[in-house]
Amino acid sequence: MKLLVNLSMLGPRPTGLGVYAGHCAQAADAAFDTEVIAPPSYRGDARVALRSPQNIVLGAGKGAPIRRWIWAKRRTRSIDRLVYSPTHHGFDGERGQILTIHDLIALRFPAQHPVQHLFFRHLLPRELRRCRAVFTVSETTKADLNEHYGYPLASIHVVPNGVDRDVFRRAATEMPRDDFLLMVGAAYPHKNVDEV
Repeated sequence: MKLLVNLSMLGPRPTGLGVYAGHCAQAADAAFDTEVIAPPSYRGDARVALRSPQNIVLGAGKGAPIRRWIWAKRRTRSIDRLVYSPTHHGFDGERGQILTIHDLIALRFPAQHPVQHLFFRHLLPRELRRCRAVFTVSETTKADLNEHYGYPLASIHVVPNGVDRDVFRRAATEMPRDDFLLMVGAAYPHKNVDEV
């Protein structure tokens, strides 16, 4: 199977979503005949089929989401390839693509993510109508996608996040004796960090 992985939004200093996307591309490259759509800052091993502009990546400023949408809209349709986006950043005109949607937080907290809120409310429904399938990380988001967008449950596949054991492994040193909880990520209100 020929696979085209969309990393067009991957910036040079990826946060969680970017790290996830990069790992997905690496795993896909090991299993399939894979090429990627990526900006000049991409340093992965997969062959690059199409270079995306550096000014559309995550972290490229406030205008990047608009520039990313315009660029994706003008992109020529791939031929004989399955397009997989390890994020919700797909291609509006692409039929049969697979998107990964981690959650619908932007819909629930519009003030926290105003640009993403507009995307999830107005543009994502159009992309979903053309998708072959959607991957998500939890049963909760699977139910949310079905409830909010009417996307068929049979076409939503739960693929939980994993841990790279080459990077994250238990240290040889003794663990602290007191109970603790490590929270890695932004302290947005929806994460409910204060309750812990």
